[in-house]
Amino acid sequence: MITCLLAYLLDNMDISQSLIDIDASNNLIMNSKLDLSMITDKDRKIKVVSIIGKARGGKSTFLNCLLTHLKDTTQNIFQTANSDSHCTNGIDIYYILERQIILLDFQGIYLGNSSIDPKLLLLAYVLSDVIIFNENKMLSNITLQQFEPMLSFINYLKDIKDLRSFNPKLVFRISDVSLQIDSTTNMNNMLKPEADQFQNIRDCINELFDTPFAVSTNNLDRSEIKMLEQFKFNDFLDSRDNGYFTAMEKIMQYLDCCEANRKMA
Repeated sequence: MITCLLAYLLDNMDISQSLIDIDASNNLIMNSKLDLSMITDKDRKIKVVSIIGKARGGKSTFLNCLLTHLKDTTQNIFQTANSDSHCTNGIDIYYILERQIILLDFQGIYLGNSSIDPKLLLLAYVLSDVIIFNENKMLSNITLQQFEPMLSFINYLKDIKDLRSFNPKLVFRISDVSLQIDSTTNMNNMLKPEADQFQNIRDCINELFDTPFAVSTNNLDRSEIKMLEQFKFNDFLDSRDNGYFTAMEKIMQYLDCCEANRKMA
């Protein structure tokens, strides 16, 4: 099954493939050509990086930039669109052969019928080595609220946690930053214990994930937005002032650290 999945992905390298679709009744539909065993095998050699967060937040664009950074040539693999509806339906998958990395692009949450959101969060946790959680402007209690569904299946997640030798890493990516904030300080302030209604969510995050960290990307000027609209991702990354290149480097260092920890486990 693993060989079949790799063969299918390698034969379709020009664009991401659908791993899981969501039908009109909000049911998850697995792509019959693919098999999850390659991703769910606890001894797998392939690393899985997922991105999830609110809809229309630039998640697919960020993955295209990450791919471009890894391949050093523009990669327009994940579909993007300028609209107020979902661009990604379900979960899209792409395999980077030379780096042995699978990228998963999750449908945005908090848009339209959100009854599927808890399942998406659960799948991100179960399948991933690294989860990039996408948030706009700054991290706050509103960010924590998006993790609330995890409270309903925390006992199941703890069972999963006990069955594998590693915990997924959590990266907060803060986009369109215009305030003078430090991403690490912002994250630490959000996760700092408080006597409020969000403390159980903070406890949940601390229990289920290894030490989180945060990266930020800046508000873009018109020329940078135009480069993204024209899919000139390599040129876009050459502009180091927007923070994307630095964010990519930190995420890849984190992923390498994750791989080293797995080998030691």
